[in-house]
Amino acid sequence: MTSPQASPETPFRIEDLTADWVEWALRPSGALPDGSRVTAVTTTPVGERGGVNGDAFRLAVAYEGRPGPDRLIAKFGTPGVRGVAVFQGWYEREVRFYEQFATRTPLRTPRAHAVALGGPGECVLLLEDLAPRVQGDQEASCSAEQALAAARALGTMHAHWWDSPEVEAAEWLPDTTVGLTRAGRVAGAFAHGLEASRAYLALEVGAARERLAAAYVPLLEAIARPPRTLTHGDFRLDNLFFSDGDPVEVAAIDWQFTCRTRGAYDLAYFLGLDLEPADRPAVETACIEAYLEALRARSISYKRAEFERDYDIALLASLAVFTIGAASPSPNPRMDRVHVQGIERLSAAIVARGALGVLDSLD
Repeated sequence: MTSPQASPETPFRIEDLTADWVEWALRPSGALPDGSRVTAVTTTPVGERGGVNGDAFRLAVAYEGRPGPDRLIAKFGTPGVRGVAVFQGWYEREVRFYEQFATRTPLRTPRAHAVALGGPGECVLLLEDLAPRVQGDQEASCSAEQALAAARALGTMHAHWWDSPEVEAAEWLPDTTVGLTRAGRVAGAFAHGLEASRAYLALEVGAARERLAAAYVPLLEAIARPPRTLTHGDFRLDNLFFSDGDPVEVAAIDWQFTCRTRGAYDLAYFLGLDLEPADRPAVETACIEAYLEALRARSISYKRAEFERDYDIALLASLAVFTIGAASPSPNPRMDRVHVQGIERLSAAIVARGALGVLDSLD
């Protein structure tokens, strides 16, 4: 993959994207046949599921000569979130992930034809369009088969990067999605988010608001302790694509929250957010077994008691993500609904598992 450096020709807004730049990006990536040219590019916004913290567009590409890919995805930084994106390193994380890890990560990701960082809050990614795979829908939940496929895919990815010196050496990669160095500054936002979300919390969780807020930094420290692995960080249905085949294949987009954590984080986040409470008990158990089996198949030992504790910690840390999100300015009405639904589902999972009990070991 060739990653063009920021230059006057590199577009950091959709208005600046040209057919010449797309051709320049496709040629070194090997996607443009010799002698062919890009003659026109038509852009269409991807829509509300195209990414919360980035502007995504589908490109229809016309060629002279033998064609390259007829559809691509272009993703840019979003002006309205650039302050927090710079503070959290979201855009840099996604670009660096594609530069350093994507091609060696067993979990399927879009092929990156070009990625680049510009000034603060600026980035561009020219990516493969994953269609005809079907994008997941956070509001609609998923089938048991899709959940199992996602759990196995996570186990395979986590095993590949388990306790990896390369992951540990990546200075741009934070410990947890927030980063332990920033956790204290975010703790107040969690306390505020819990208060703002009181109406959506299960009674038992709502009654523990003050204790949860006080435990925010210890929760992140616990889920970030070694051995760690490369974590997607926002592993939920809106960021997943599924094949129609048997077995179901899973691909993941939106790597802005990628980080280092204990492996249970991604799985608890996914199952807590994406399973209906009535369906969760049976599906959750099967997915946990599938995840641990994927680790064992690659000689990774994750002791069950340790995993279960980490899973409960991860549910509480995931609740922080969604309560903070619900109390923050909304990118669109759909995300308002997703935040509320996520808080309700995570609260139900926390109560069903008795996950608040893990706070006793942090006090």
